[in-house]
Parts: sequence; C-alpha cells; structure tokens
Amino acid sequence: MIQLRTINKILAEDGYPLELVKGEGYFYFIFEAYDRYDGRLVYETETVYTYRLNDLTLDRWLEIGRQFAIETEHKNGLYFGPHPTYLKEIAA
Repeated sequence: MIQLRTINKILAEDGYPLELVKGEGYFYFIFEAYDRYDGRLVYETETVYTYRLNDLTLDRWLEIGRQFAIETEHKNGLYFGPHPTYLKEIAA
C-alpha cells in the first residue's frame, strides 16, 4: 500500500522541493522554492486526477512528480534535483 509520506520522502531525498497532497477526489503536487539568485518564490501545482493513491504505482507517482519538478525548474531557471540522467530519458 502506497502512502503519501513515502512518496514525499523519496522526492525530498532526491532534492526536489515537492509535496504530494490529497484534494477532494484528486491529488496534486506542490512545487515551492525560492530562487537562489533573486530570492523570488516559485510556486506551481500539478493536478493528478485519480481518486485513490493506489490507482497508480509508486514508480508512476515518482515519475509524474519528478517530471513536473524538472519542467518547473527548467521554466524558471532553477535546479534542485539530481536528475541529469532522468532528463535524458524524458527528452528522448
């Protein structure tokens, strides 16, 4: 059985400023971080429309979260996670 804290712990250990949160009948990732250079807050969310956490595998949750974090970092000129290899995989 997958738990929110497990997903959030793995993403935090990877270095991503992400949190997976349960909404009313859906889940969403929150990306919240301050830019190291200009101090601005970067806040983005990504909704995953599934009713139960266990509707997706742990690997799929991590893939969605990591991809969202990478896209948000790229869009905002940030870098947090250890993902050079992962970037090559999603670019292909």
